Amino acid sequence: MEVDYQFYNNAWGNNICFTGKNLLDVLVSWNDTEEDIGIYGHHPSIPRVGQTIFCECENSFIKFEFTEIERCSNPRDMFFGKVKPIDQVMK
Repeated sequence: MEVDYQFYNNAWGNNICFTGKNLLDVLVSWNDTEEDIGIYGHHPSIPRVGQTIFCECENSFIKFEFTEIERCSNPRDMFFGKVKPIDQVMK
């Protein structure tokens, strides 16, 4: 599955988390959801609206598209945003 926002969660401070709605609930019925999912993180490369990222789940990979991004000024590597699921590949 190709994505254009490369993120590696392998060092302190490189972190992306989902907020709000329970992500598992969204993934069970991701195709029916009209509500974007909250996301926040710390990463030297802040994502842009329209870029995609994937989440590895127990039984599948879900591809998300960033729909909103709010960059923080302190710390500079922090952001808040929203994503929507756009594709799913079963393992």
